[in-house]
Amino acid sequence: MEILSTISFLVRPTTLNLPPTFTHGLLLGFLAIKFILLLILESYCANEVRVLLGRKGGKSLYLAAIWANLRNDVLIGPPMYHVVVTYICTQGPLTRAEQARSVMGILVVEGLLFFWIHRAFHKVRGLWWMHRFHHKFNDVVLPSSANAVSTAEFVFAYMIPILIGATIMNADIYSTLCATYIIQITNLFIHTPFLEGHWPSSKQNKSFPGWVFVGTSDHLHHHRHMTAHYSAPVFHFDRVLDGSKTESGKQK
Repeated sequence: MEILSTISFLVRPTTLNLPPTFTHGLLLGFLAIKFILLLILESYCANEVRVLLGRKGGKSLYLAAIWANLRNDVLIGPPMYHVVVTYICTQGPLTRAEQARSVMGILVVEGLLFFWIHRAFHKVRGLWWMHRFHHKFNDVVLPSSANAVSTAEFVFAYMIPILIGATIMNADIYSTLCATYIIQITNLFIHTPFLEGHWPSSKQNKSFPGWVFVGTSDHLHHHRHMTAHYSAPVFHFDRVLDGSKTESGKQK
C-alpha cells in the first residue's frame, strides 16, 4: 500500500489555478529567505569583509556589490519572473514526477548554457566587459559577490538560461521556482570561503559528489586563476566539456 501511495503521489496532477498574490508571495518569500541566508553567510565571512574594507577602494567596491545584489534581485529579477510565470510556465497540471523531471532539466540546461556563456566571457575579448565587475572579487570572495554582476551578465548569464530551460522543459511555476531556488542558494555556497573543503570540492573530483557538482573550492579556484572551472553553480560540466584542462587550469 505504501508503494501504491507513493506512485499515486508522483502521478497525481497538481492544480495551478494560483492567484497573482500567491505567486508574488512565493517570490517575496524566496527573496526574504535568500537575503537572510546571505546575511548569515556574510557574517561568517567577517574577516574577509574586514580585509576588503581595509583595502584602497574596498569600501566603494563593497557598496557596489550590495547595490548590485539589490538591483539584480529586486529591480531586474521580479519583472523577468513575471514574464516567465505569465508567458513561459505551463498552466499544467503536472504530476510530481513531471515536476521533478522539469527541475532536473532546468538545472541541466541552465548549467550547460552558463558554462558556455561564462567561458565566452573569458575567451571572447569583446564580451569581457560584462563579466569584469564580478572578477573584482578574486582574492577576496564573499557571499555577496555571488550576485555582484553587471546588469548585462545578470540578464544573459543568470536569467535567460533559466528562462530557456523552463521553456524547453515545459515547466510549471513550482518547477521553475524550485530550480531557481537551487541555483541561487548553491551560487551563494560556492562564493562562501569558509565552505571551501566542505561543500563538494575539487579534491573529490574523481568520485561522487565532487565529480558531478561544483564545489566551493572549484569556484574559488576560478576566481583566483580565471583559467578553469567555468561551470556554476550546480553541475560541473567542465569535467566533460573542458577536459583538456587540469585542476590547476593549465593545458595538459
